[in-house]
Amino acid sequence: MATQGKFAWFDYYADDAEAARTFYSEAFGWKLTPFDGAGGDGTYLMFTAADGVPVGGSVDLPPEAKEMDATPYWLSYIETADIEATLSKATSLGAQVVHQEEMPTVGKFAVLLDPQGAAFATIQPAQHDDGEHAGPGHCSWHDYMANDWEAAFEFYAELFDWVKTDSMQTPSGTYQMFGRKGAGQSLGGFLNRGEMSDSPSWLYYFTLDNLDAGVERFTRLGGSIDVPAMEVPGGDRIAIGRDAQGARVALHENNGS
Repeated sequence: MATQGKFAWFDYYADDAEAARTFYSEAFGWKLTPFDGAGGDGTYLMFTAADGVPVGGSVDLPPEAKEMDATPYWLSYIETADIEATLSKATSLGAQVVHQEEMPTVGKFAVLLDPQGAAFATIQPAQHDDGEHAGPGHCSWHDYMANDWEAAFEFYAELFDWVKTDSMQTPSGTYQMFGRKGAGQSLGGFLNRGEMSDSPSWLYYFTLDNLDAGVERFTRLGGSIDVPAMEVPGGDRIAIGRDAQGARVALHENNGS
């Protein structure tokens, strides 16, 4: 049984998947593990965190995406208990299904563009994993940079039963946090993007033991930092940047908040 609304997997769509694997293996301390299960031939390499749990992987941008001037980006897979119902609801609300597939041992999944044009994926997993994985190498937070955060939140809440949690006022306006219904924990936030993003998109935060050392590795490997290391409410520290292929990603030092 799927955990409705859980962020379950992260794929990096790259100009050069091999270079991306090299970059992130060193930047985030991930190991590379071949996926050779049913439906896989071992050529898809998974990013595996320090605790041995796979986090995601990297693939090359499809030729048709490059022809449409798509640039490298991170894509999350959000769990649903009924993918057909989720896709039907998503399209009725203005989303576009870009790709749909089923893989043995993985499940049914689809890649979509939401009504504001941001890419996301949804998955009805073949196997249940109810673990809430945290710690170095795992994705800890999920922000949506919107043209209209309220409309974006309503769309995703309809699909995945997300609810509003805390909120705060920022220079860019309201920052509305969200979580799964009944879970009692925030997963991320919605806000209007302003100049923080070129277009509506998701931004994912990956946890590191030491943010300063992580920023040093990130930039030494060819990444850049747009938002320097800073403390956020609760005592955690973050930095936001672009990797060596230009994709936006955030670094997070969890200090127990």
